[in-house]
Parts: sequence; C-alpha cells; structure tokens
Amino acid sequence: MAPAIRYEQARALLDDAFAQVATSDIVPIRDALGRIAAEDVKSTIMLPETNNAAVDGYGVSSAFLAANPDHLFKVVGVAKAGHPLKEAIEDGQAVRLFTGAIIPKGVDCVMMQEFCAVDGTNVRFPSLMSSGKNSRPAGENLAIGERVITKGCVIGPADIGQAAAAGISSIAVFKPLRICVISTGDELVDVASSKKKTTGQIYDSNRPMIAALIEQAGHQVIDGGIIEDNKDALADAYRRATQECDVIISSGGASGGDEDHSQAALADCGAKSLFWRVAIKPGRPVAASILDGKPVFCLPGNPVAVYVCTHLFVLPTLHKLASGTFKPLTSLKIKAGFAVKKSPNERAEFMRVKLTLTNDGETVMLPHGRKGAGVLSSLTGADGLAELPYELGEVPEGQKLPFIML
Repeated sequence: MAPAIRYEQARALLDDAFAQVATSDIVPIRDALGRIAAEDVKSTIMLPETNNAAVDGYGVSSAFLAANPDHLFKVVGVAKAGHPLKEAIEDGQAVRLFTGAIIPKGVDCVMMQEFCAVDGTNVRFPSLMSSGKNSRPAGENLAIGERVITKGCVIGPADIGQAAAAGISSIAVFKPLRICVISTGDELVDVASSKKKTTGQIYDSNRPMIAALIEQAGHQVIDGGIIEDNKDALADAYRRATQECDVIISSGGASGGDEDHSQAALADCGAKSLFWRVAIKPGRPVAASILDGKPVFCLPGNPVAVYVCTHLFVLPTLHKLASGTFKPLTSLKIKAGFAVKKSPNERAEFMRVKLTLTNDGETVMLPHGRKGAGVLSSLTGADGLAELPYELGEVPEGQKLPFIML
C-alpha cells in the first residue's frame, strides 16, 4: 500500500485531473441564488446615476456659504426621492432636500435638518460645509463598465441586490451538476424507509449529510441508495452511476479491511486511481479515482471525516467541473485558545472549533464538541475547522493557526 500523501498534493491532483463540463443557462436574477455565474456581468449605468442627498436637510452652494457665513438663505424649492427639482438653485438660495433626492444644479452640499435654523421660508446655517458634504456622488456605488458579478462566483443575496440595482434582470449561470451519492455497509438503515433497525444496525447519516452539502453548493443529487458490503454489488452501483451522473461519491468501505470494497470494486470497473490515503485526521482513507472520465470519491465511513473530506476535496472539484476554477479554501489566521500536541510530519489535523472573544476583545478558537471522527454532534454549532499543519508537533496556546470557515 502506497504511503499517504499530503492533502495539498491531493487537491493539486484533483485540480489537474478535471476540467469544466457544465454548460450554461440564462435565469432571472431572482432565481440565481446559490448558482455559479457563467459570465462577468458589468454595469451599464452609474449608481447612483446623479448626485443625491444622503440626509434630510437643506442644500446650498458651499462656495457662497464660505463667502457669506451669516447669510439668511431663502428656500426656493423642495426635492424628494423620485420627485426632482428641475430648476437650478442660485447663489444665496437654498433647497429643501430629502434623502435620495437628486441634488439640483447650483447645490453641492447638504446640512442635516437638525442643525439648521429655519425661519418660515428662510434658513441659516451654523457652520461652513465642504463641497460634497452629505452628498452621494454619481457613480459612488457603481461606475459604467464596473463589474457587478464575477464569473465563477457563487451568487449570493448581495450580488442579486447589486445586479437588480444596476438594472440586470437575468444572468448566465452554469447548469447544476448531477451527483450520485452512495452509502455502503450492511449495518446501515435508511432513516426515510419503513425498515426498522435491529441490534448492530445504525441509521445512515452520511448520505443525507453529503446530499445537503451538495445541494447547498447548487448541484443536483441523485440518490444511489445503500449498497451492501459486496464488491460486485458496489462495482455495479459505480457503473450505473456513470451512466447518468457527472460525479459519484460513496462513503464507507474506503479503508483496507476485509469488508472495505471500494478500491477493489473500482479496479474491477477499470477506474484510474488518483490517490488513496491522505495524511489528514480525520479522513485518512479518502480516495479519488477516474471512471469513464468522471470523478469518483470514496470517503471514509465516519461522519466527521466525511464532512471534512467533502469540504477539502469534493466541493472544490465540483466547482472546477462547474466553472473551470478549482475553489480555494477560505482560510484565516486566528489564535488558538488551547494547547495541543500531535505527531509532527505524520498528518495534518482538523479540529472542530468555535470562535469566541477574550476579555481583551480578541478572537480566539476553542475546541468544539467531543473528540472522535464518529461524533457527528461536534459539527453542529461549530464555526469551522482549525488546521494543525502537517509539520507541526506542538501548538502552544496563543499560536495563530489556519481557520477554515464552513
């Protein structure tokens, strides 16, 4: 059996092995949430299109006010959002402005109404103002030709809002991939079936969890069911999945035990192995292969290992297949609020952690939940993973470590 490779090597092998397969489609912008953008989208208008008031107040010429600080300005008009004042404002005159209103010609600053001394139709200002005070300049949000959405990004609520503000009603997105999710093991029972588990059996948590992660990433899940601990049955399941899916994911049976059949089943199918065994904890037995040109991921059976491996290897590969770009890990350096020892140069370890504030207001990571690759409850409520790098042996409290957001 070949030695385990480092997880950076495994990710690089996946990045090199696969290219974009997804085609694109046009959808209304309101239906684009969670989809991957298939094009750069640029604004054809300025936002805002004109200078407008940032507050409720009174607008004048800053130059005239500077030369005449005690002047009593006559209010000659009112401008509201959606109801502009067409006439220009002359020196010595003022305009009543409401937030969002277009600032008329002759005005370049706005004093908040609570600071103004109003007497009937006249107003006096308590201080001078610089040009642009309390004004939103044209193009402050977006300039013509500025990028609104970047190709390859997962479209979020803010992207949809920005696109709508720029008048973009539809967008090209990549079509979802079809992902077959399989669980293996005689001990597993489908929680959604009418079958009752007996002594020695457990409900399958991996399949629904992987399916949720895949759907959250914007792809379509094909349920491959639970396959018994049988090499031929698993090989048949892999072959069937390649006929209708872009990617196959199985969990369980990834190690080298007598009842671990995934690698032998794939070999019988003629699959090419990319890697088997990665120097990480949890998730060491993870494997990836190519069958009929399609990725096959064999994840361990322990649910925490499944979750970690899906984030490290599966989701970045799906993004590459969908958009052409291998998705980097979103990682920050944050101080450890714990001390721990590990064997250096053996495995990179990924701890479930919560972020918390110290009395000094500094963010630190604290271990979350009970230890163990099978303790699924340690994932619920976790903010992310603290990476204990491969070469590290001892982590003193306060050392900065990579924090991977989930």
